[in-house]
Amino acid sequence: MNQLYSQLPNTHKFSSWVSCQNLKTTPVQREVIQLAMHRCLPLCRVRRELALSGAQAAARLLKTIPIESYSMDKICQSLHVPLIADRMAEPKPGSTTVDMLRALPEDEAAFYAAEANVLETAGISQSVKKELEQRFGFLGGEQDEYVKYLNRTDIPEDMWGFAAESEVRAWAGVSTVRKKDPQWLRKLIMACPANYLFRDVRERGDHGIGGAAAISGLQSTEEDNEMAIMDESNAFSVIRTPQWMWYYFATPMVLASSVWGRLSTVQREQFSPWQWIAPIYKRLPMGCSHSVHIIMSINLARVGRVLLESFRLNDDWDKQAEEVEESAIVRKLERTRKPKRKARTKNQEDLHSPFAFRERARRAKSALTPIWVVLLCFAGSRRQGDVEDWLYKLAEQVGAMVLVESVDLAFNQEWDLGDARTVALLLEMAAEGLLDFVLGGPPCATWSMVRYLPGGPRPLRFRDGEEWGRKDLTLRERLQVDEANLLMVNFIAICEAVASMGGFYILEHPADPNAAPYASIFSTALLLEFLKRTKGIIQVIDQCMYGGLTRKATGLAHNFANLAEGALRCCGGHKHGISHGLNAQGVFHTRRLQSYPSELCHWFAWLMVGQMLLWQKYGREVSRKLAAMRSTRWKWTALQDQGCQIASMNANFGNKEPTWIRPGKPAVYVHVDDGVVFATKKGQPSADKVMHTMADGLEELGFEVSDRVEAEQSRKAIGFQFAKGPDRLCLPGDKAVLLQLTIEWLLEAPIVDTALLKSVVGIWIWAASLARNQLAIPENVFQFLQCHFPRRAKWWNTAKKELRWMASMVPALEHRLHRETWPVVFATDAEGVNGSDAGGFGVVAAPFEIDTVMKTIMVSARPAFTVAKLDGSIGHLKDPVKELKGRIPVSRVPREVLDPSIHWEPLAAGRWKHGDHITLGEGRGTIVLLKKIAMAARSQHRIFASLCDNFPWVGATNKGRSPAHQVNQLLRRRTALETSRDMKVIHPWTDTKQMPADFLSRLK
Repeated sequence: MNQLYSQLPNTHKFSSWVSCQNLKTTPVQREVIQLAMHRCLPLCRVRRELALSGAQAAARLLKTIPIESYSMDKICQSLHVPLIADRMAEPKPGSTTVDMLRALPEDEAAFYAAEANVLETAGISQSVKKELEQRFGFLGGEQDEYVKYLNRTDIPEDMWGFAAESEVRAWAGVSTVRKKDPQWLRKLIMACPANYLFRDVRERGDHGIGGAAAISGLQSTEEDNEMAIMDESNAFSVIRTPQWMWYYFATPMVLASSVWGRLSTVQREQFSPWQWIAPIYKRLPMGCSHSVHIIMSINLARVGRVLLESFRLNDDWDKQAEEVEESAIVRKLERTRKPKRKARTKNQEDLHSPFAFRERARRAKSALTPIWVVLLCFAGSRRQGDVEDWLYKLAEQVGAMVLVESVDLAFNQEWDLGDARTVALLLEMAAEGLLDFVLGGPPCATWSMVRYLPGGPRPLRFRDGEEWGRKDLTLRERLQVDEANLLMVNFIAICEAVASMGGFYILEHPADPNAAPYASIFSTALLLEFLKRTKGIIQVIDQCMYGGLTRKATGLAHNFANLAEGALRCCGGHKHGISHGLNAQGVFHTRRLQSYPSELCHWFAWLMVGQMLLWQKYGREVSRKLAAMRSTRWKWTALQDQGCQIASMNANFGNKEPTWIRPGKPAVYVHVDDGVVFATKKGQPSADKVMHTMADGLEELGFEVSDRVEAEQSRKAIGFQFAKGPDRLCLPGDKAVLLQLTIEWLLEAPIVDTALLKSVVGIWIWAASLARNQLAIPENVFQFLQCHFPRRAKWWNTAKKELRWMASMVPALEHRLHRETWPVVFATDAEGVNGSDAGGFGVVAAPFEIDTVMKTIMVSARPAFTVAKLDGSIGHLKDPVKELKGRIPVSRVPREVLDPSIHWEPLAAGRWKHGDHITLGEGRGTIVLLKKIAMAARSQHRIFASLCDNFPWVGATNKGRSPAHQVNQLLRRRTALETSRDMKVIHPWTDTKQMPADFLSRLK
């Protein structure tokens, strides 16, 4: 043993580069030393362990009992392993392939079809590219094994090609890592130079790949649930990329003679046997930055469409003889429209509410064939020959499909574009890519030139500084002008949101006379800056040329390139009607001019349908300012008419919304090449049926989905275990035990390797994503790592204390699927320091239906956003320097909860003894509520909703922690109360004016 000690390095801890092969040791002792090197153990401890028997030493180092429970290969292996040709897992010859451009949604296919769309044109340095090629263009193995792999006959012939060095656009490296089955290796094409040349993939959208964070948003109304999973085999290697991409995935060169049998006849004539040529990879490489986006786009689109098509998820649907396309569903809904408000029932108004329109637009965008969505604002009463009527007629003539929504207060009171909630919803729809066209003419009564005529109504605006309202307005006039201003700004914001996603808009308003004192929206800085950002122009037409009764010069702000073709001015060959004054019945002549002439409606419809045809032929060019989740729009709700509603957890997570599953309403989560289905055991369809439907659809496309695990056998998904009694997602038992023991082992020594500590803390945080409230525990641990990483350092007592808490809370890192919803909504509010005292707090509650409480919980993750302030003020927007983007938060809490007629019962109130920041006061107010809830006997395993009007506190509770020490301390107290009763308290945000507890917090 002394001889062994003399050969060990004289350092406090082993270095990872020390080789055990040169030491004269027994196999068991060598194994112990390798473990010591892997874990960086102190030298004194290694000597103590070597004195034990081999089995005892290994078991003690691994913190496990049976030595057979681990493998040295699994522990000591590096990330990359040498390339071994025969062990590299690849698809078999003749296996099906997936053409990338055919499988992608149309907008994505149009983007990736052209090399110029994907390549970044600005800020690219050739020296950086060469440096990346030198760094990453290596071969992770022997040249002979590399050549042997390229000559394999048991892989598809079209997987690799060969090109001359001059044809290569970027060089990539080749390496391998172990798969789950250690006898097989996974090939990696390290395309870092290509990634540098390609555009940032984040511009293409967000697919909602949240892993544990996405799953932790799942809630069930039932106690008994099930989970089914599927996994695609070699999903990346099956996808065949377009030809222009091949030359960006060129791997280290080989002699042509070494792969002569793999060359085509043309290439044998082109290359000499002793010429160095480059293998080019024709499939989708895992190392490409766009690969995950591409495969998620394909999978989400395919899965969504398959589920929309399948009417056999439910056994009751087997009686149906024919399948119905999504387009037919949209048309069926359109046939239920009634043109007049009087004929509409309550159900029909709900059908055409803003929320119903969003669901129909999502369904339209998930259709197999393109369905273009058009929003017509300020449309007035429906009539024959209006824009909507012409859109359907022209679209049918050219074979296009449209979904049109004409919105006006005459249709539904919820379509008030002065309502912040309605505007926020439309802005979100535009950001999701659901709106293709928007057209409207905001009310022009306050802008009309008639007001400047003798005997007419008083002018309310003047040019050059008073376009938004003259200074001496009366109260009544001020209200009228403010309402018109608000509608105008909100509509312009909607137009800008649509244009930023590649859509088109038309804003119609009286033409600008270009002379004082006449005010015009077309002379304001707000509109002119908006046109610059959206590349729009102003054009003037005369409505008399389109069948109008009067000339009525009309200005059009738009971004249509082909609008000028039909823009007509008065030719003077006809007689104009009267456009001002009163008629014989005492009605202003201007009233009959409020509706567009049928010919003008036909022209507007023709412009939009023409653009639809251009999109179908050449594809849609989308702006690079993507702040949206176009690819997560697959919110699969189109089956609800047949008794089934399938939710996409990807879309809900991208939209920061939780997912609820009920009997007959399963949820689907797609994670790259994996798919998970959650469903209740009550009702149909079952999780197995949905999973098999998804897998069959992917196999029809060309993927191989042989790994299907039904609910009875599935126990693990996305790295987490699905446990029963109660149903929950948690760490697998062995991982949880090892995580706890590893943390305890780190705490044994007075000095810790911060690099190892960082890895362990990262694993704990990954597990804590299931229970985000536990993230408030580590605070000093982060500061300790920030100060000492990557060195070895002496423990801080505060950091060790937190790490012990983290170890003790490992069993609590789980997400419970079912928690009974408490049929009460609470509200807490705090008052800050005022002139008389330090402020106070108030807690109130009111009973509601379970469905209402669930709706309140579902909107808790984030507020909506609009452009105008909640009181209707637009003063901050009149001279904008940046785009009209939603920045003003709007509460998503259901209107029935915030109804002023609701009686809220006071539960607690008091005054603070000392002044503090208002966020801390809001947090302490919620702690008071949690203490009262925790004392209730039936609060265990429940979920509660408590309204809060403090944005920082709501954000901190949703995140689970805060960088502010005092806030984080309150979050820890909140976590302790929630964990002690296994309950969950959600804090939906609402604005202060609607806070029910506001009055109680100010009582003295």
